[in-house]
Parts: sequence; structure tokens; C-alpha cells
Amino acid sequence: MVKSKDLFKNNYTYLIWLGVGMILVVVLLSFFVIRPSISKAKSLNQEVKDKKTELTALEDKKSKLDKLKDKEDDLKADAKTVQNALPDNKDAGRLFIQIDKLATENGGTVKSVSEGSDTGNQGDVSTTATGLAEIQKITYSAPIDFNSYFSFKDFLAKSESALRLTNIDSFSVKANETGTLSVDLNFTTYTRGK
Repeated sequence: MVKSKDLFKNNYTYLIWLGVGMILVVVLLSFFVIRPSISKAKSLNQEVKDKKTELTALEDKKSKLDKLKDKEDDLKADAKTVQNALPDNKDAGRLFIQIDKLATENGGTVKSVSEGSDTGNQGDVSTTATGLAEIQKITYSAPIDFNSYFSFKDFLAKSESALRLTNIDSFSVKANETGTLSVDLNFTTYTRGK
């Protein structure tokens, strides 16, 4: 009987050591393998969140750039249209004919047209860079008589849709004894050439 107690004691000791060893292995495994894996998983999860945020921001920027690219194409087309609408040179004769025709159609009479404004700046030519080509800005002054206020008003309205691009910078109006209006008109036109 002694032998069976020793055998049982040896087997039991063996099981205890095996259990302690397994617990030690599990603790060491969790400390050296599982814990770093969990830590690495957390850092990878944070990195994925950061990348998703960055991706969303970049997608927003891309969509904005696509919209701007569409606008750029439209603006270039508009600039090309404007550039084609501007004459290569002053073409003063055609401009004067246009102003005279607008004035005549609206009950006005052009007395003269001179380059430069009535402020004494004869030949006031300034160059403005547009990015596509050199555009010259040329100012003119013209005294025009109109038979009524409404004729002058119609002249201003129709000058906005005139064939040649012109900007009315300023004007002064005086009433004559005959009931007509004397208008000193200062306007600007543009050319592409020198």
C-alpha cells in the first residue's frame, strides 16, 4: 500500500507542477505576446482613424479642385470671348461711328470725339495686364447734345449692349435755353494691340 500512496503522490505532484507551469506559460504568453498585440492593435486602429480623416479631407479638397477646374475652363472660355471681342488696334473710326450711331438713334448729336478725358490728359493710355494678353485702356471724351432727358437715358441704356466694349466713366449734363441737354461724356474702350 505504501507504493500506491507514493505513486499517487508523485502523480499529484506532477499535476501540480504541470498546472503551475501552464499558468506561468499563460502569464508569460499574455505579457510578451498578447499585451503587445493588443497595444499594436490599438495603435493600428488609431492610425486607421487618422487615415480615414485624412482621406475625407483629401476627397473634399479634390472635389473643390474639380469644381475650380470646371470654373477655370469656363473663365478661360469667357476670357477668350472677351479677347476676341476686343480689336487689335484702336480702330477709332469704327468706335466713333458706333458712338455717333447710338447718339443719332436716341436723338443726340455728337459734336466731336477726342482721345483723353476732359481733365486735360490728352492721350491718356494705360496698359493693364489681364494674364492672357496685354490690354490697352484708352479714354475718350465726347460732347453730345440730346433733345431730351429720355433720349440721353436711352443712349446710356443702349450703350451697355453696344458692339464695342465701352465703359462710361463719367459725364456732366447741362441744360440749354432751347431745352436740349449738353452732355460731356468720358468713356473708356479697350484694345489688344499696341
